Amino acid sequence: MQKRSATPATTSGGLGVGFLGVVLAATPGSTLYVVALVACLTSLTTATALLVLYLKSALPTVVYKITWRLDYHYVEHAPMHGDFERVCRVGRDLIGEDHPDPELLRDRVARNGDVLLLVWRVGPISEALCGYTVVYPLTAAASEAIRRRQIRKGTEISLDGICRPGEAPSALYVGMVLGTNRGAKAYVKSRLRSDVLGLVTACPSIQYVYARPGTAAGRTLMIKFKFEPIAAATNSEIWVVDAASLRSALEQ
Repeated sequence: MQKRSATPATTSGGLGVGFLGVVLAATPGSTLYVVALVACLTSLTTATALLVLYLKSALPTVVYKITWRLDYHYVEHAPMHGDFERVCRVGRDLIGEDHPDPELLRDRVARNGDVLLLVWRVGPISEALCGYTVVYPLTAAASEAIRRRQIRKGTEISLDGICRPGEAPSALYVGMVLGTNRGAKAYVKSRLRSDVLGLVTACPSIQYVYARPGTAAGRTLMIKFKFEPIAAATNSEIWVVDAASLRSALEQ
């Protein structure tokens, strides 16, 4: 069991108690009695002062933690320069090297700024990245390459395979959905559901939706929405579902 280190206040208080024992044992009026009494009062005064200082320093942290838990909301921000490294660090902690590196993700966002959605948990004092989604609108050539197993995972999608804003996609590739806590997970899943449903409804050109199960929870969710592996006999890691079938499932 790890020992808890004593604070200056507890140390001084312990000395005060020790001197108090000497006072009780000494003869009243003796030199030892007087010295021990002065030392006892000094130690207890010092301990009280240190305890007050400690509480003053600790109280803001306690208040902050309580307020952070009770008073917060989620905000969606467009990614800025330093966010790509932060996003990739969080994502790679979850799924490893299959997550795109910061340079690749930055290039893909430069081609289409809608592919990455960041979610921040904002409190009264600070904010923290708590989740994000990555959804790529794919060209017909990229969709065909996935179905032919020429593209076996999301990191192999070229920039030319991602539609620019305004272009009609032939498919969607859900690259990532991540939340760092229960509330964030619920938020990003809800937002992903809304975004994908909106895209497959507004764009009749979308025939397929692709994704790769990076975690056990992701695999369970994909099975729920009728995703199937491209081909079990190949080394492709991508699963697919018909857009019309997914739309019906999401509307329920």
